Amino acid sequence: MSQRLRQAATILALLLLGSAVGAQELLWEARAGFRDFGPIAVVDGVVVSGPPNGDRGLVGIDAASGRILWRAKGQVASGPAGDGRHVYAAVRVDQLVHRVIALDAKTGKQLWAAEGERWGGASRVHVADGRVFVVGLDGKARAFDAATGKLLWTFTYSPGKGYCPTDIASADGRVYFGGGESAHPRSQGVNLWALDAATGQEVWHYALKPERYSRIGECVQAPAVANGIVALTGSNLILGLDAASGQVLWQQAVLGVVDGFERRRPLSAPHIADGRVYAIYEEGLAGWDLATGARVLSFDGRFPPAERIRRIESADGRLYFTANFEQPEASRNRQGFLYALDLASGKVAWSHRVNRPSQYSDPDTWPTSEFTLDRDAIYYENFQFLAKLRR
Repeated sequence: MSQRLRQAATILALLLLGSAVGAQELLWEARAGFRDFGPIAVVDGVVVSGPPNGDRGLVGIDAASGRILWRAKGQVASGPAGDGRHVYAAVRVDQLVHRVIALDAKTGKQLWAAEGERWGGASRVHVADGRVFVVGLDGKARAFDAATGKLLWTFTYSPGKGYCPTDIASADGRVYFGGGESAHPRSQGVNLWALDAATGQEVWHYALKPERYSRIGECVQAPAVANGIVALTGSNLILGLDAASGQVLWQQAVLGVVDGFERRRPLSAPHIADGRVYAIYEEGLAGWDLATGARVLSFDGRFPPAERIRRIESADGRLYFTANFEQPEASRNRQGFLYALDLASGKVAWSHRVNRPSQYSDPDTWPTSEFTLDRDAIYYENFQFLAKLRR
């Protein structure tokens, strides 16, 4: 069966599901007075987010009611992330200086702050084992003591300014992230870095080179790690690397027939769940066995063309993502729906429209790039609002 026929069959099957694919219960919508929300963290019963554009800062929203509890000043540069009681983020002080902050999740009260030129802005803040990790636009990664804000170590991933840095993953006393330098004669290249989380010392690095002309490594998506294996995507490749040594255990390429020609299909950041790793490309979602790289899932559909808004979350045997199967002829940028894919049946369990009419925006063109799961709920952002949906 051709790729287009498979996609048509998938869409038809979704339509035939009828009432089985119904709207989930929307519990609340919160509007904080700014246009768009960025990354979302749920910490101690508080939903924390903020706009990546403008200086409205972070906002804390009661997860039960949707009531705004507090606001913290500063333009959000990195984050937020939480450790159960506290929220950590990086905000812009001015055009050059970024301030890494720790806040009480319930009150928004600032507990500590540390700042320097371009210390944030490259990726989300990451918290693990009592340390706060930040990848900066200055080509350095840093670790802070989560309790005091003391700078523990600094690692230079780029002697110049940072180039295509990613979010951080961590496990077994190591942190992993991608980044490096753009091509020039003395460039150290772009790598996936593995660092000792306690000391910041390099454990290993790996340069992904999917094309013959890519001599210094290619930009990668944010890694994922579990069961001693780091899952990595870059261009149309997905790899499994030994987390301790960086040795490549397996590698797979994703190709698709587009307009009659076989083409490389760029992949989203990987997501690991229950011994499998998943990634999205424009025409589908695929899954591989984490240990062997064997293909275990192929799901055809219409996904956002930009890798940065292809986000996957998982819980209770389901994968969650945004796409648009209901309107196959819609514009390439029109997602419109949040889906729950049941992995046991390979079918969509339900869908929910995430973009809705507004006097300021065409709902069909506003993307939802951020959502997160917590207990029995999903929190997602769209134009001017952040919403809670029953899962």
